[in-house]
Amino acid sequence: MEHFAQHEAIERKETEREAEFQGVTVEEFVKAQEEAAVIAAALKKAAEAEAAAEAATNTKPVTRVPPPEKQDPEVKYKNVASEGARKGEWGTGEGGYKTPTDPSDKLRYVYVQIFVIEG
Repeated sequence: MEHFAQHEAIERKETEREAEFQGVTVEEFVKAQEEAAVIAAALKKAAEAEAAAEAATNTKPVTRVPPPEKQDPEVKYKNVASEGARKGEWGTGEGGYKTPTDPSDKLRYVYVQIFVIEG
């Protein structure tokens, strides 16, 4: 009991100091703290309600796609040939002779190397 009484005494002194620092009475300071607590609780409740309403409207199911390194090669590279054909010959256009970065460029680059070496 004495322990909690000491805590209350410390809090009372802190409240008195803060009220004196702000130039108001202790009663005004306590009332302002209580009003701030009520406003904070209302804002928190409104934010939670808004989050719940937003979650309720976003009922679209999430479709997860495995990362490229875990995909089946047949799925991963199914459009590579058509993308490579659409881009044209390796070394032409804006890409020039830059290092290939996407699968279709890599396929065109390998094709050009095989063609040049064997052809």
